[in-house]
Amino acid sequence: MHLFESRYFNFNRLLMSLIGLWPYQKPGSRRIKMILVSFFLVEGIIAQLMSFVTIEYSRDLLTKVFSFSFIILICTVEYNVLYFKSEQVKCLFEQVLYDWHALTDAEEIEIIQKYANKGRLCTISAGFLLYSGILVFFSLFFVPDILDIVAPLNEPRRHQLPIAIETFFDQEKYFLFIIINGLVITLIDLTILLTFETLYAVFIQHACGLLKLTSHRILNAFDDRLQQMSMFKSKCTICVKLSKAIKIHRRSLEFAECLCSTFSISYLILCIFGIASLSINLFELLKAIESKHTSQITYFGITVFGHLCYMFWVNYFGQNLIDNSADVFAQTYNVQWYTVSPHIQKKILFILHRSSKNILFDVGHIFTFSMDGIATLINSSLSYSMLLYSTRT
Repeated sequence: MHLFESRYFNFNRLLMSLIGLWPYQKPGSRRIKMILVSFFLVEGIIAQLMSFVTIEYSRDLLTKVFSFSFIILICTVEYNVLYFKSEQVKCLFEQVLYDWHALTDAEEIEIIQKYANKGRLCTISAGFLLYSGILVFFSLFFVPDILDIVAPLNEPRRHQLPIAIETFFDQEKYFLFIIINGLVITLIDLTILLTFETLYAVFIQHACGLLKLTSHRILNAFDDRLQQMSMFKSKCTICVKLSKAIKIHRRSLEFAECLCSTFSISYLILCIFGIASLSINLFELLKAIESKHTSQITYFGITVFGHLCYMFWVNYFGQNLIDNSADVFAQTYNVQWYTVSPHIQKKILFILHRSSKNILFDVGHIFTFSMDGIATLINSSLSYSMLLYSTRT
């Protein structure tokens, strides 16, 4: 069975195939799906921007429109990155395939499978939370209908949309159509977001797996059983094992560099949009709390929480990469290098030199994904939202 059809990658392959991003798909099928997805993305943005045509301009209207428009823009950027960089993404998949096929030791295969399984579980968990959450969220729009049955009033309760959109027809009369259309657009957006971010997580986990294999090979190079061998045989065995450790470490560096070069600039744009989006949605949440508007508080509360989860996600996996990179240096430093010959010590020194600098997911040479990074993003968003709130009229 092909690796990408196995349980470790089948969910990522399915998500990418659904929206025409799987690099091994037929070109015709990818183009058709790309056109359909692009149609709904553009429709979602235009429906909101048309509000500026029919509604008198105000800053409240501007922030309300962009509170959701930025989310669609983020998904649009992610979709275009994966579509137009399909060759680079395919190259990353080919490297994953090569690394898996290059392993023959049972323990090493188990290690790489363990990290792949982490990526798989993250994909499934994120998908379950996103899709179940959005279905529950959209069901809230029908609360007025439920209340009309449970506690009817003289007139039916009106439905309210949390975002500003222009449909050029009676929104109350065609409310069901608007909700279904909005649900389709949201599901497409979430699928793009889920595809992009879980792919990032899976690739990061693969890089972490390679780094763990490096630590494993270094540790095994100084196995206690080597003491039972002759001096010459022991020296040769350590040299061979350290050479293998150097090789897999080089592979991890190359893979991480390729991953960073593919997504670095994209994530810089996404960080800018993400900070702007969180700032505006925080501002809208504060306004909703001030006006005690329950439905608005619910909507913007969920949206802000989603932004925070997104920021935690990208920085958490960036921190994983840093931690596993640091483990290689620590493991190499702690081996009994003083008991071996100068020739072997040079190999150890080479690994120490290469691993002395942690592997970082660098975002446009400006920002690094780490647990410190999430604090930076949130602080920036809070500052801008407070600025908007303090200057409101």
